[in-house]
Amino acid sequence: MSDISIKVEQSIIKTNLSSMITHYNKEAIVNLIAAMIQENHQASALFVEYLLGKPEVILPAIGTVGKFNISNVWISDKSLLEASEYNLNGYATCTVVEQLGLHNYNQIKVEFPTLDSAGKKTTAFTGLEIKQFIPEDNDDFDYHPF
Repeated sequence: MSDISIKVEQSIIKTNLSSMITHYNKEAIVNLIAAMIQENHQASALFVEYLLGKPEVILPAIGTVGKFNISNVWISDKSLLEASEYNLNGYATCTVVEQLGLHNYNQIKVEFPTLDSAGKKTTAFTGLEIKQFIPEDNDDFDYHPF
């Protein structure tokens, strides 16, 4: 699947929001939400996708265990993680510690075990996109480092 770019006028966003909101202060709410959606690429893309029928994106709950591909994310001292016992065929086990919101490029923050520069066991954090996070219950990944 390839991505496409489209330009959506604020009036289209407002029209669609107006049809969804029933409140005595509807105009103020529509203006606020439309401005917020339009100034954020992630939010505007998701808004259009939802209008086109895409199913709701659900952020994994805090505490959800999963894994991520080490080579596909930015991590300081990536070479230490790659050379450690925590590198499981290119993947690292992690736990969701914070939901950053669908409007962010990294929607979740995860904690994972690694080694520090002295070779001692420690934990580190990184932000992930939803598509980079593989929940534990989606496959047979059984490793629990925490």
